[in-house]
Amino acid sequence: MLVDGTCPAGADRDRLIFGPYFLVPFGLAVAVLLLEIGLVSCRRGVLRAALAAPAVLVVLALVGHRPDPIYRGFLDAFSGRLGVDPLSLALLASAGFYGYAALRRVPLATEALTAALAALAFVGPDTLRLGELVRPQPVPILVAAVLQLGLGLRGRSSGRCLIGAGGLMAAAALGFPGEDGGSLPHGLIAFHLALIAVLVVGAVFNDPLGRVLRVVGPVLVLVACSVALFGRFDLPEGLPPWVIGAYPPVMAVLLTGYGLLLGHWPARAIAALVLACWVAAVGWWGYWSLRQIVAGLDHIA
Repeated sequence: MLVDGTCPAGADRDRLIFGPYFLVPFGLAVAVLLLEIGLVSCRRGVLRAALAAPAVLVVLALVGHRPDPIYRGFLDAFSGRLGVDPLSLALLASAGFYGYAALRRVPLATEALTAALAALAFVGPDTLRLGELVRPQPVPILVAAVLQLGLGLRGRSSGRCLIGAGGLMAAAALGFPGEDGGSLPHGLIAFHLALIAVLVVGAVFNDPLGRVLRVVGPVLVLVACSVALFGRFDLPEGLPPWVIGAYPPVMAVLLTGYGLLLGHWPARAIAALVLACWVAAVGWWGYWSLRQIVAGLDHIA
């Protein structure tokens, strides 16, 4: 059968603007209803279903996209009008839902909100249309870090404080100019900020995790100093060579102070090991340099 004598009646059935992301607003409304039902009835299963619903909605925003011009045209119009694509909008709506759930003191709501904010750090306004994640953005990471740090300080939770401090320092590292700007590499900055977070949380908390961090921090210092002494790498642009030579003794002194402050002998022992490795490396470098000047130094020695 022909329509207007040009094409079959079913030829345009698949040419629709509808996509699974159309269900996100309805699903979010259902999630809010489930949340209220769970709170009134005190049913944990209903509350868990409500918290899981936004994750399902994010998946709906990801699937079912087609290359059809009509569908793509409406998707472009949708994104242009709202300023974000359906994936970003679904994540923003999920974060708002989890924030409301956290205010209602729903268990695991703050963890879900932190996960949504972390996802937003990698999802930009055009991630869905471009098909690629964006460079991590510091603002969502900063918000998630402040949330976890605040909860950790209020509840005296070393784990939350560690996550929050790590997030704060990751956001700070992302805020530095990149390698192209002539600054230190982000990886180097992030490592030292994370090291500070580990040492500080370990010093503040005397619980099992805090005591573990008091060992992990000095071990990380030992690894970093070993790389500085014996590793082969290109110096970051703008960093004078003497900084690499001074790095191990400075870290050894700081680590010694850390160990004395806490009465922690493993930190002091690792500081002594770092200093001994530095002395050995400097002695070998001086001997090798002297060999270039004094002929037969090996025989004399």
